[in-house]
Amino acid sequence: MIKISVYYPNSPGSTFNHAYYADVHCPLVVKSLKPYGCHRVEIEKGVTEVDAAAALAGSLPEAPPTYVAIGHIVMDNATGFRKGMAEVGHVFVSDISNYTNITPHLQINEIVA
Repeated sequence: MIKISVYYPNSPGSTFNHAYYADVHCPLVVKSLKPYGCHRVEIEKGVTEVDAAAALAGSLPEAPPTYVAIGHIVMDNATGFRKGMAEVGHVFVSDISNYTNITPHLQINEIVA
């Protein structure tokens, strides 16, 4: 199994419609990639960034999150993801501008535990 992590970096002027992402975009991703081995999508909403050194010292100062959101697409394998992106990725990639002005960063991860 693999997990494709889609990171939406936080920066001044960035916008992100979390409701649209959860209610429209992510279901579209699952529906489009299901024939290619998609199991589910998981969504994380950035709330606060905590400095690790400060946390270890017993202090938890709050700062804006590094990422506004992170989406995870769980699939059987990278081959299925690549094939799905080549064949139907345009369906949901073209939808990105409907919920954000952020250019996402993708990382393919192998689930090991």
